[in-house]
Amino acid sequence: MIDDPEPVPTGGWEIDLASQAVHDEDGTFATLPHLDINCGLLPSVEVHLLAPLDLNAPAGGPRKFGCGDTEFGIKCRLAPETASHPAIGGYPTVELPSGNETLGLGGGISAGVDVVRVTSSAEGEGGATPVNIGLDCELDRVHHLVVGFGRPTRGPSTYQAHFGFQFRLGQGR
Repeated sequence: MIDDPEPVPTGGWEIDLASQAVHDEDGTFATLPHLDINCGLLPSVEVHLLAPLDLNAPAGGPRKFGCGDTEFGIKCRLAPETASHPAIGGYPTVELPSGNETLGLGGGISAGVDVVRVTSSAEGEGGATPVNIGLDCELDRVHHLVVGFGRPTRGPSTYQAHFGFQFRLGQGR
């Protein structure tokens, strides 16, 4: 799943209680649930904290459940949307090792970047083009229901899903 380049307004908050899952031939990995907190720190800048409870269910193996790695990030809008180009943003993240790596509930310190087009790392292998469909249903000014589903149009049969309940609080909301 990818994120939009629009940060939370300065002084505003988004608090999500959500679940996200990825399923492929190796099994299923999911957050059941995760708490995602975003705060508008400066104009065009938000800080992000995600604390998950993870499920690791490998195909043919035992299921494991517990705390996953905690993610910290900063989202920056680099260019607003105009008539000639879409909005552009950056969203570097770092995962802090709070999960149990031996149970597959975390992997230690890592960094992440959203990529829309994924190409092959080996000659002769095809790339993958993820297609995600989502809905943000505004129940009222504060409460939103957010759902998404996606899979690559080619490449491995990997399915992704997201379901969340979001609270939007503060300035501009």
